[in-house]
Amino acid sequence: MSAITSLSPSHRPVVGSPLTSSVTSDTQTPVLDSNASSFERSAAGPSPAQRPTDGLTPPSSNVGPLNPTPSQTTAALMAKITSATKDWEFNFYGNEGGAGFSAVHIPGNAGKLDSFQDFKEAVIKAGVEKFGLTTEMLQSVGIFDPVNEDFCPMLLELHAENPDDLAKAKKFISILNNDLVDAKVVIVGAEYTIENNEHPTFIVGVAPDGSLVGIESSVVWT
Repeated sequence: MSAITSLSPSHRPVVGSPLTSSVTSDTQTPVLDSNASSFERSAAGPSPAQRPTDGLTPPSSNVGPLNPTPSQTTAALMAKITSATKDWEFNFYGNEGGAGFSAVHIPGNAGKLDSFQDFKEAVIKAGVEKFGLTTEMLQSVGIFDPVNEDFCPMLLELHAENPDDLAKAKKFISILNNDLVDAKVVIVGAEYTIENNEHPTFIVGVAPDGSLVGIESSVVWT
């Protein structure tokens, strides 16, 4: 006899009605006969293994230390960048100042960094004032270059005589090339367009969550 005919109407599950459970708690798990019909299983709802834990991430995604979320990956990148560039000064691109490095995160979903326009749109969306910028500053660009064109060779040359700093330089270059995508050197404002001659400078790439991550500093051109 099938499961449907073996159940009397009073015992057949109805959508929205409570089902017999093996657990007496607020999160009870329905127990159905192995021969239960598709209607009965539909009435019982998805099994615990099928239910998303947060409405977004299916249990099978196994988010954790071995499978970090994009936001966790970005936070880890920021920590790695801070460690690699600590106590450095930005002595590149004819800088006449002595500004240091600091890790920077430009939130959003830029997704690419193919042009200065991509950078401009990302910082405007995130809020220019958070990065010491104004919309007027963003009307021109001093430098927009791939990091491997000039910056990485200059960084290695600068620290060639100090084994500890050279190791840090190689670590930072690895982050730029392996953990980020489309990493660029961005110096905001063409020469003589910034009132105090101090040009905001960013070395950033696209992180796994689509935001821009890297370092910020400044160069002084007089």
